[in-house]
Amino acid sequence: MTGEALRRQNAQLVARLADAAGDRREAAIESLVLANIDVARSVARRYVGRSQLGPDLTQVACLALVRAAREFDPARGEFLAYAIPCMTGAVKHFFRDSAWTIRPSRRVQDRHLRTEGLSDHVVSGVVVASLFRPRSLDLPRLGEDVPIGVTLADEEDRTWERAEARLLLWPHLRALPERAQRVLHLRFVEDRTQQQIADELGITQYHVSRLLTRYLDQLRDLMGEAA
Repeated sequence: MTGEALRRQNAQLVARLADAAGDRREAAIESLVLANIDVARSVARRYVGRSQLGPDLTQVACLALVRAAREFDPARGEFLAYAIPCMTGAVKHFFRDSAWTIRPSRRVQDRHLRTEGLSDHVVSGVVVASLFRPRSLDLPRLGEDVPIGVTLADEEDRTWERAEARLLLWPHLRALPERAQRVLHLRFVEDRTQQQIADELGITQYHVSRLLTRYLDQLRDLMGEAA
């Protein structure tokens, strides 16, 4: 059916709807919905490529079409001028509320939904389409043969906790005198013994032990003040 033929048919159905009540009104609404069901499918298809929810999007658009037919006031003019924005809005709201596996900010969502197939790239180089379909952990990283999942820490791997502690400790460590940083580096980065540190600095092992105790106490105090 051409666009002009559909508009004429809609005008006739809306005229029937204006004068109908009860079962006749329900029948007129059903006829109006069936006449425009392809329009609802067309609205949904504009967004199908952005997720794996094609059938759901079609249902959302069709339900919005039914609501539009029930709520339409013939005095508003042409039916599709009212119904198409209703269906488009319903599909967009469905994306915002249900379709994101990983939900970005509302601003990024809106930017993506305004993009009509021109590009899936948005601010800061983020590919929003990947938030609908996150990459499988069984797939290898780009240019490698190792699956992504193998590189993730398991419950027995606590290195991520140490990484967080390092981030918290670093600014306080830099606040220590240069000599303190050197002693701590030799002990905890190079894994030197106290005697090896003493030989390196030309002091006694007992002096190294006292220095380590003092510097570690200073770091604890700094960390406690920050908390």
